[in-house]
Amino acid sequence: MVKYGLLMIGLWLFMSPLLAQNNFSPGDDGTLFWSPDGSYLYFTAYREIPSLWRLSLEDNTAELLLEDFYFTNSPLSPDGQRLIVKPANDLQLYLFDLEIFALMPLAIDQNPVVTATWSPTGTALMLEVILPSGSREAYIADANGENASPIVSLSEIGVLFWANRDNALVLLENNPESPVFQILELSADNTIANRRDILEVLRQQNIADCCFYTIVLSPDNNELVVTLPDDRLGLISPSDFTVLLLSEPGGFTTQIHWLDNQHLVFNQTMNNTGVYYADLTPDNITVEKWFDAATFDISPSGSYIRVENELWTIDRRQAPVILDVVYGNYGLAWHPDESGFVAALCIGDYADLYWFDAQTGERRALNEDALVGATGDYPPYFCIGGGG
Repeated sequence: MVKYGLLMIGLWLFMSPLLAQNNFSPGDDGTLFWSPDGSYLYFTAYREIPSLWRLSLEDNTAELLLEDFYFTNSPLSPDGQRLIVKPANDLQLYLFDLEIFALMPLAIDQNPVVTATWSPTGTALMLEVILPSGSREAYIADANGENASPIVSLSEIGVLFWANRDNALVLLENNPESPVFQILELSADNTIANRRDILEVLRQQNIADCCFYTIVLSPDNNELVVTLPDDRLGLISPSDFTVLLLSEPGGFTTQIHWLDNQHLVFNQTMNNTGVYYADLTPDNITVEKWFDAATFDISPSGSYIRVENELWTIDRRQAPVILDVVYGNYGLAWHPDESGFVAALCIGDYADLYWFDAQTGERRALNEDALVGATGDYPPYFCIGGGG
């Protein structure tokens, strides 16, 4: 059973100026993401200590949420009501209720939770604890972090993450001596009902037996794309045990984005560098190179693709919108309605937040009256050599 304390903290409202998708790295100073309805922008600022903030688009006020905390990989619940956060100097994770401003430490039998991710609908949490023995154990709990059920034990390099539904997880152990690559089907009581062994499919076809990296399931969960050990990209259909190779060896893939169940965009970062489009329509499977760039980002519903300072509609039938500045990967978050995105830019020696209009490409600084203290307080190392 999960035990947690409830710590009430004060509510701070700051009308002062400030700044700084979460996409992927806990504690990244460039963390940016929107509430599901697009009314709030969440960001991390770093002065002497990290602090977590949100900006209201309704009245352009910046509100301090927590000091000396970071966001995690999967911070905001799908309903926009709770955040998973991590203290700057502790491994234990906390739930932060955005309605009552309450911090709730996550623990299982007094063992602190060190990893937590929301299920796709937000009704459950996948939690990981490190026991006093040093072993890692994964659990499924409810949205409060309670009523936890053990799922699997993990090695030091084991990875467990949600499929695109609440009743399935992907288990990956990239250990050459005892690799594991499975889809775990969960029953109603969150026990494992079935294990679909992806590794066995790859072994039977003499494709690979270890180790795998970028893995993304299709929206309907019927297929998955994975970076294979030789850096080829493989399309795997666990239901009929077929494997289709989408790229040549040596072109390492770090980004995969499904547009729908039969079309995806991916990158290659080494040999054959570029952004590629794959049409997986049965009997007409094609892969074509769209851009020479090594990275891209796509708007929430797939209407736009950005490559460097060019913003294209996904069908690429129109000339691209040229963005007002070429920017680095200091954080970028598309608004849910796809009207534009916010990016953290280094213009000068510090990072600031800017809004980019998807129709015109024009850039404007977010309301300086609301954000003045937050943006200019990034440490200089965040913008090495300035920007522009």
